[in-house]
Amino acid sequence: MVDSVSYLFSIESKGKASDKGFMISISGDAVNDGTAKFESIELHRLKGVKFEIKKYSLKKVEKKEGGISYQLTLGNFDIPENESDGIWDILRKDDRNSEMDKIKKEIQFKLSVSYSGNSESEVLIGVFPLENIISGGATKWVKISPDKDYFKKIYKGK
Repeated sequence: MVDSVSYLFSIESKGKASDKGFMISISGDAVNDGTAKFESIELHRLKGVKFEIKKYSLKKVEKKEGGISYQLTLGNFDIPENESDGIWDILRKDDRNSEMDKIKKEIQFKLSVSYSGNSESEVLIGVFPLENIISGGATKWVKISPDKDYFKKIYKGK
């Protein structure tokens, strides 16, 4: 993640369908000290043959255990069922329709950060289904860099 550059990620259900929705939370030292600021997030979802795109504001919340997080809660948001047999399903389904089915089950996110830090830092991005917050959540630590050429340097020569 780089200051003012969009960061894209996606999630998909690994279980049963739910209409209770989910919560997104972004936290970490850079959020706590105010060097990383997140104001909005876009959700992209395939509906039919077009992507539905919705933009939401993130709420700055003081956590009970201390610190700050940016959060968005979307109740009544449909999460599709996606029960699979793992790698065997992937190997059996090798056609264009199965790829479209996979994309229909994803929720894609576009997130931008305003980062004023002088060195790299990390934030924790978490997505938690409201029906099963504890064991259904997905989290990932993401590096933030103030270097606008960060990606050029990483992928140079590849």
